[in-house]
Amino acid sequence: TKEKDHKDTLRALNANLELANVYYKIRNYENAIERYEQIIATFVKIRESLRGNDLTAQQLLATQFSDQQMALQYYNAACSNSLGGRIVESRRLLRKAVSLDAIHFTNVGIDGDLKNLREAEGYEDYRQSLRVLVEEESI
Repeated sequence: TKEKDHKDTLRALNANLELANVYYKIRNYENAIERYEQIIATFVKIRESLRGNDLTAQQLLATQFSDQQMALQYYNAACSNSLGGRIVESRRLLRKAVSLDAIHFTNVGIDGDLKNLREAEGYEDYRQSLRVLVEEESI
């Protein structure tokens, strides 16, 4: 049934969130990255299914699956990718996070998890492109 599918999706999402946190804490970034990929895919699927639905669905979209929550998942995935040495993917995910919630731009320069990203070639140009993105969003 549809309700069972929804419950299974939410159960899988919560399990992946917990696993991502555990893998991150034990510095197993490869597995954390895999979990974040699943989390992001599930978030996208849920957000798409909630658009245009009833008031309850709209409330869920505005709270649990808001742009800010989606941005947080992208940001966490970017951090894990940076820690795992996947700079190109980290940049891609961080751009998505910042485009949804500009607060993450502030974190780029100070978050220790993004140190590899900051030390990578082309960082200043990348940061400037994020700054432009934030400025465009504020217009």
